[in-house]
Amino acid sequence: MSLKDFKTVSNYYEQNVKGEKLPSGDALLKNYSPWLAEYQSRNEEMLIEIPGQYGGSSRPNPMNHAYIASFHPQILIMSSIRRPKRLTVIGTDEKEYMFLVKGGEDLRLDQRVQQIFQIMNKIMEKNSYCSGRRISLHTYKVVPMSTNLGIIEWVSNTKPLRACMSDSPHFEKQNSNANSIFNKFLGTFVKNNVFKGYEVMMSKNHPRETFIGVMEAMWKATSESYLRDFFIKLCACPEAFLSVRQQFAESLATLNICSYILEVLPIPELVPFRLTRQIELFLEPLGIAVLLQVPMMNVLSAMQENKGILLNALDIFAKEPLMEWRTFAIKQAKKMKARGGLESQSMEIDESSITAPAWYPTQKLEIAKRKLDGDNPAIITAEELRIGHEDQPFYQSMKTAVLGNKSVNIRAKVDAR
Repeated sequence: MSLKDFKTVSNYYEQNVKGEKLPSGDALLKNYSPWLAEYQSRNEEMLIEIPGQYGGSSRPNPMNHAYIASFHPQILIMSSIRRPKRLTVIGTDEKEYMFLVKGGEDLRLDQRVQQIFQIMNKIMEKNSYCSGRRISLHTYKVVPMSTNLGIIEWVSNTKPLRACMSDSPHFEKQNSNANSIFNKFLGTFVKNNVFKGYEVMMSKNHPRETFIGVMEAMWKATSESYLRDFFIKLCACPEAFLSVRQQFAESLATLNICSYILEVLPIPELVPFRLTRQIELFLEPLGIAVLLQVPMMNVLSAMQENKGILLNALDIFAKEPLMEWRTFAIKQAKKMKARGGLESQSMEIDESSITAPAWYPTQKLEIAKRKLDGDNPAIITAEELRIGHEDQPFYQSMKTAVLGNKSVNIRAKVDAR
């Protein structure tokens, strides 16, 4: 693009696009794809199969597959930044299949994660504890069509935890009060700039008691058990509530462990498990030790007993690395080479290649292996921080927080393995 063309596009953006509210909600399919809106299988010589019917666990039989008969004339535009669109396919079996069409993202990572989750489900089926309680992960189909376009199976009858808690008449106000407390705390570092406040806060070692005081004030502002109240109203009797709570805890435990093992993001998760104050209140009086810790231990044991199967399945990340990993690999290699040392000598980058170098996914898989071997999660996370972020101003304080204090944190008292 020439400088003249760039200025033309830039001027058009400033005059016609910037500040304009992008559409969301219901819309007509024909406004986005007239061909799909007019498609009728009876008018076509060749039929198109509905995506997602090849699971890989058995030999496919296309004769039994459903085909696309037509498309629903209306779509739903989501409000997230890329405006993905929910498309409804009407099948030749007279059923409706909904998919989320996403552009601007490489969905191959999402597809592989779901495939690994399916393997984990097979492992749990063979474990006496997990199979006896029907513990498993709910998976969905992901179909990449290119490196920046794909579709995801729409999972119906779901509701975000935030939306569940919002049903309480006091939640929004009290949650806003808690946010105000935290933003005021960030303002003590940098005025009128939340993101800069985060950066400054993370770059300094502050007394543990300071952060505890802020968190306790936020908890006090949201002391009601919104999540628990939602499920109490949802259930028709006490027995139903106990059953739903048990299923929630086991589902959360399974997702926590499986996601922890499969964590392959460039930036490590400093808080690998979802365990908020609202979840704690929901699980009382039996609490975390009974309802959450026990299933987590059993799921992790099942995965560790079958780590050979998992590592072989994860090997696909090494044999076919994602293109988007290349950017992170280049950044990491440059940082490590700038520091020098033996570790940086093996981090070679082929400038002519469009995929990530082999050492990068191998590095990620080694981390997964250490998790399955039972290494201390705090030690693993600290190592991930060192590899990719040692030159950042927040590194030392974050490393200190991750490793913990032996006088108060259990993770600091546990050996490396």
